[in-house]
Order: sequence, then C-alpha cells, then structure tokens
Amino acid sequence: MGLTDLPAELVESIIDFVIPENWKYYSEERWLLKLRLICKLFNHIVSRCAFRKLDIDAKNGHGRTPLWWAAAKGHEAIVELLLENGAELESKDECGQTPLSWAAANGNMAMVKLLLEKDAEPETKSKSGQTPLSWAAANGHEATAKLLLEKGAELESRDSIGLAPLSSAAAVGHIPVVKLLLEKGAKLESQDSYGRTPVTLAATNGYEAIVKLLLEKGAELESKDRYGQTPLFRAAAKGHGVVVKLLLEKGANLESKNQHGRRPLSIAATNGHEAMVELLLEKGAKLVFKSRNGGHQTPLWMAAARGHEAVVRLLLKKGLEVESKDPMGRTPLWWAAVNGHEAVMSLLLEGGAKLDSTVEPSGRTPLYWSAANGITWSVKMLLRKGFELNFKTSDGMTPLLAAARNSHEAVVKLLLEEGAELEVKDLDGRTPLSWAAANGLVTAVKLLLEKGAEPDSRDNNGQTPLSWAEEKSREEVVKLLIEKGAQRNPTDIT
Repeated sequence: MGLTDLPAELVESIIDFVIPENWKYYSEERWLLKLRLICKLFNHIVSRCAFRKLDIDAKNGHGRTPLWWAAAKGHEAIVELLLENGAELESKDECGQTPLSWAAANGNMAMVKLLLEKDAEPETKSKSGQTPLSWAAANGHEATAKLLLEKGAELESRDSIGLAPLSSAAAVGHIPVVKLLLEKGAKLESQDSYGRTPVTLAATNGYEAIVKLLLEKGAELESKDRYGQTPLFRAAAKGHGVVVKLLLEKGANLESKNQHGRRPLSIAATNGHEAMVELLLEKGAKLVFKSRNGGHQTPLWMAAARGHEAVVRLLLKKGLEVESKDPMGRTPLWWAAVNGHEAVMSLLLEGGAKLDSTVEPSGRTPLYWSAANGITWSVKMLLRKGFELNFKTSDGMTPLLAAARNSHEAVVKLLLEEGAELEVKDLDGRTPLSWAAANGLVTAVKLLLEKGAEPDSRDNNGQTPLSWAEEKSREEVVKLLIEKGAQRNPTDIT
C-alpha cells in the first residue's frame, strides 16, 4: 500500500506532521512545497496543510510565486485554490511578468480565461514593456490573442522598443495572428523606436507570405526606418531572395539609399550574399554609383574588405573595374590587404590589381597598418605578396618605425629579418632604435644594435636612444645600450 491509498485525512495529518511550524524560514522546504503545489497529485491535501503555515506569495530567486508557477504550468485547480486563499493575482517575477503574461505567452487559453475572470489586468507590462497580448502575438497564439482582444486588450500597446503586437507577430512570421490583428484594425504603418514598420520587419526576417499580405492590405512599399532602410534594403542585407523578388515585382526602388548613401546591391555585397548580388544585377542594379560625399562607390571594395571571395569573383566577372576606389581613394586590394584576406588579394592581383595603387593619400600602405597594429601574420603575408618594405608615409613613417613606436616587438623582429632600413627617421627625427629604447623593447633594441643601428643617433630635440631609455626608466635597456657603447652625455637629457 502506498501513500496514495491512504485516507485523505490521514495523508493530511502525515504531511502536517512532517512540515515544521517554522518551515517558511527554510528556503529549501519552501521551494519543495511550491513544487508540490504545481503537481496534480495531492494538490488539495498538500495545499490545505500548507496554507496554515505558508507565506502564500513567497518568491524564489527569480521572483516567482506558487501562483506564478501554477499558472505557467497550467494547473487551474491550484490557481483557483491559491487565489481563494489570498494569493496576489498581479505578482511579478524578476522580468516583470505576471501569471497572466506567462499563460498568454504559453498560449494556455483556459488559464488565460480563468485569470481574466478573476480580474487579472490585461494591460500589465513586463520590464521589456510587453503586455499579455504582445506575448501571445510574438509566440503565435492566435486564439489567446483573440480572447485578450475580446476582453479589452489594447491593440496598439507598445513595448520598450516601440513594437506593437502586429509588428511582433510580423517579425516572427505568425500569419494567423497577423491576419487577426489586421481584421481588428491594427495600424499597418506603426513604427517602432527604430522606425521599422511591420512590413520592414517581415522582410528583414524573410517572411514572404507576410510581406505579401501586408502589401495587399496597403502597407507602404518604400517605408524607411530611422537609418533610411527600406524593406527591399533590409531583405537584400539578409540575403532573402524570394522576398526581394516579391518586392521588386511590386515595384520597389532597386536603387533606394540608406542614410549613408548605400544601396541594396552594396549591402548584399558587403554581407557576402553572392546569389543576392547576382539577382540584383540581373534586375538592373548599378555597379558604380555616387556616394553621399560626391565620390564613387562600388560593391567590389566592400566585398573585398569583408573577404567575400565568391562575391569579388562575381563582380570582376561582371566587368567591375579592379582598380575602382572608395571615396578616400582606397582600392579593393587595399581593403583586402588591410583586413588580411589573402585569397581575395590573390584574386584581385590575378584580375590586374596593382600593388602601388594600395597607397592611401597619406601614404599609408596595408603593410604599414599591419605593422602599426602588430598583426604579425598579416605582415608576413603582405611581404610575401611583394609590398614595399621601406615605403614612407607623408610624415616619414615606415612599417618598422610604426611597429617600434607602438611597441610591437615581434613585428620589429620580423621586419628587421626581412631587411628593413635601420636609420629611417620620422618627422621628429626619431629612429626605430629611439622608439624601441623608449618603449623598453629589450629584444628589439638588442636586435637593432646587432643589425648595426646607430646607438647615439640624435632626434630633433637632441635626445638619443640612451637618454630616452633613462627618461622612461628602462633600466635593462639602459644597461644594454651602455654595454654596446652608447655615450651618456648630460646635454642629451631634457
């Protein structure tokens, strides 16, 4: 015979006996009782015993009460019992969700109906600003959403980022809910905090059927969000071909520009969507267009910057000029090199790109930037591709100077091994040794001296590597320089 076979009165006495009078001070026992409360087994027996000793609205670490759990799990009898014994109907968990919110989110019609009959607030909002209707719409629970609307739920309630229920449903592809909300009069052009309409959200996430439905209902085809992005732009950015085809069939502007002057083709290339790029080109998208500042942009350098080999190959095949430059005068090869995309670099070089065209107006090459940022593997790759080791910028900097100035010792060593010029000076007259000494790069200083760097070279202020090392308290470097014959001259110290 098990516990379930005993008379109810005896079971109640046993449970009453094992739960101590001060049980509510023990979190573990309190939690165990909550678990019992959401179980159908012994629900009335356990509850009658517990209510004599229970803080009925006691919360766990997430702020959830027994009522919250019972509602979330769909146990109507327990919910009724808890409410009869004074449980707080509008108790909120740590996220600000009430029992009604959770029941709506789960699509539990019976529970939602029960809680509404008990006068649960249909417009209560979570910390993210979502109402029970918002939750039902976002999770695709059409019947629950309909019930909430019949009970007076606000059709245009907004969450913390301005999403109305229609936008929430459209964004995640719930067609029945979208149809219901439209039938109830939801606004087609409601915008969230980012200026996105329901059709923009549906297009962004690739829901063709919803985009089609919203357009048939009169949604604005060229609506723009706060960044100037249309539904077509967003669909192209995500690579949703079927949605883009639909929008173009409906007459969407193929050359619509966002706030930065970028177009669907350029964003598709930037994001590496080869099929989308091909589709847009087939539909007549322009390969070259003016940027916002009057220069010219092409999708080639955008794809090259991100390392999208397939898109680069496609654009070259379509005849796009391999030496096309961005508004700052940088070529696709420059972008590929700076970002370390070796495969794209090889493709561009095969297509006729020139190494000497990778110099930006300031004279900084991809090799310079890689050295300045300490990207050793990129420096190796660029040298292997034939980039000029000692190319000077307009302010006299070389890759070696940049690496030494920025304390990238491994790059300094690599460049020296490749034969970088030792006595090059920047505009302040400082050499690689001067910078290495000041930055305490012991290994680099040693290697520079072994390669023949002048230990007493003076900069424009008359300081030597030794004086810099002493000024910066680089004791190990000071010792090394003196051992190698550097002269300490009091007039050197400023």
